[in-house]
Amino acid sequence: MTNVRADLVALRARAAADERHIYEMGSDGLKTIRPAGDPERSLVLSRLTVWLLSNGFGADRVVINCGIETGGAARVPDLTVWAPGRPPRSAGSGYATTDGLMLTVDVATASSAITDVDSRAAEYALAGIPRYWLVRADGLVCRHTLTDSGEYGLVAAGPVPLDQLLAVPPEIL
Repeated sequence: MTNVRADLVALRARAAADERHIYEMGSDGLKTIRPAGDPERSLVLSRLTVWLLSNGFGADRVVINCGIETGGAARVPDLTVWAPGRPPRSAGSGYATTDGLMLTVDVATASSAITDVDSRAAEYALAGIPRYWLVRADGLVCRHTLTDSGEYGLVAAGPVPLDQLLAVPPEIL
């Protein structure tokens, strides 16, 4: 069995040396490397970022591709939203702690599907992140909220089209 801490250190070093890719490690020890500049993902992230910024979320609260440590894993959500006055803080590495993290958003596009959605959601829930959104390749946004049992439950309204979500102020707070 490998040493998880040593694996995280090695992953951080590779990530720091390569700005063209995003490096992650799941709680199962599996590592993923993906290109940093998928055009479909970038467009969705731009739209979400502009929406959040135009609705009063400051640039220190809305962060793209901020790596986070979630216990025995290192993930890079496509977008993170942080509590007021609690921007991301280093966990002693190139990844941040989850202290103050209110929302993670992952975007799955036709050209770059996220294959470990269940693992990510479980890791984010275990880390206590209150909200998790998945923007599916079909343009629907699945919004999940952490329940009292420590797992994510789908928001009662169910998945909504991205355009419909962006037409109203964010309900994140």
